[in-house]
Amino acid sequence: MGKCGLEVAESSVRRVLTSHGRAPTDLNRRRGSTWAQFWERHAHTTVGADFVQMPIGLLGKVVNAFVFVAIEHDTRRVHLLGITIHPTDIWVAQCLRNATMSGEPLAGRKHGILDNDSKYGLRTTAVLGSKLLQTSIRAPDMNAYCERFVRSISEECLDHIVFLSEEHLREYVVGYLAHYNGPRPHQGVGNVPIAPWQVGTSEIVCDESLHGLLKSFRRAA
Repeated sequence: MGKCGLEVAESSVRRVLTSHGRAPTDLNRRRGSTWAQFWERHAHTTVGADFVQMPIGLLGKVVNAFVFVAIEHDTRRVHLLGITIHPTDIWVAQCLRNATMSGEPLAGRKHGILDNDSKYGLRTTAVLGSKLLQTSIRAPDMNAYCERFVRSISEECLDHIVFLSEEHLREYVVGYLAHYNGPRPHQGVGNVPIAPWQVGTSEIVCDESLHGLLKSFRRAA
């Protein structure tokens, strides 16, 4: 609603959430913790990376495809690093090498957060070197931004489709990223979209993508 220039009081948000059986978050509480504040100070230099695992049909059988993504902590912009059914250490290392080369989206980032997945071997750690920040075991909150994106793309997009090939999966991942990095508002950056948007008093229109699966609202130009 804020994206469309409509202001809503916090009390109205609480009332609507309560009427629908949702417990509203304390909007006035002090945000963050020591851990969160630490990451806020380093957000402009940090990215988190992780895999989205998705079953696909391939040559008459079902196999797991792995979507490798990275999220910029300051902007929440997400980049597709690669999709494969064989996520080896060599493959992961090459994806990171490509993304951090001069002129590439992640070239200026000083810190990369990865979990303890066995896919990250010696070649992967060698690419990042001192930039690597590896999370503790069973501590998803240490890579919270990327973990939240994995949940978002799964719930809003991938869980609704039966994928018949790697190309089919790629179509929906790329389409979702265009939505996520474009018109979709983000709570973590003030409930506004990553891409520029228009606020005014003109008619509110609905844009659809991925065959109607994703919807966004904006003011007409």
